[in-house]
Amino acid sequence: MELLYLFFVLNKLIHLETLRDNVALDKETRQSSLSASGYSHLANDGNKDQMLLKNGRFVCTQSQSDQPYYWWAVDLGKEYDVENINIFNRLDCCSHRLTDFYIYVYNPVIATWTTFDQGPGELCFFHKGQAPSVLSVACNNAHGRYVKIYKEFKLFSGYPWLSDNQDNLNLCEVEIFVDHDSRQGTYCKQSGKEPSLSFGINVEAASTTKCALSCRQKDNCLGFKWEASGTCYLFQTSKQVTDVISNIDYYERC
Repeated sequence: MELLYLFFVLNKLIHLETLRDNVALDKETRQSSLSASGYSHLANDGNKDQMLLKNGRFVCTQSQSDQPYYWWAVDLGKEYDVENINIFNRLDCCSHRLTDFYIYVYNPVIATWTTFDQGPGELCFFHKGQAPSVLSVACNNAHGRYVKIYKEFKLFSGYPWLSDNQDNLNLCEVEIFVDHDSRQGTYCKQSGKEPSLSFGINVEAASTTKCALSCRQKDNCLGFKWEASGTCYLFQTSKQVTDVISNIDYYERC
């Protein structure tokens, strides 16, 4: 009986896991330019270290400095409905470079790197200001095959407190999750994250379950925060933190 129960639990966990896959892992990538050995594939190789170099080898991507614009893109191999995206910023230096950027999803008629972004793209999200160490954004099932992160040149010379005022694009890891069945899946309490961008609306909900259902019905809702008073807050983005207020529960798709 115990073995049968264990099989049921493992089978259930595996089923839930397959509902949400990081479809960007080890897929083909490109970037606008290359500096040293900061190759584009370093942003989706599964290594989440957040320093440019480790043991003398590049861990994050690096473009050439001071270009008019910068971009990184991944070919997911086929069309998906993109649920949410996690972006890991560089932390050993120059985190300010990942500032004011766009995330687009493209679904061209012809799948080729030469024209993948020449048609209309669906805007998943625009992040205003500097990205946190790990940024999670909801993409509202934007449909397409290519995902592109794009930013324009930003002059940092007016900020003398920055250790490096050059501008370029560093990405340490990009995870892209899809829902194979949006009617299933669960929300999990997050111990190392807190919500960052609110919709600015509150929903009355008697339980975490009802709060979760409100999030599911709201476009671009990544997660929610529920308080025992019965108030439900819905959020578009979250960030990684080391100290979280313990009496407020934050939940996110998992």
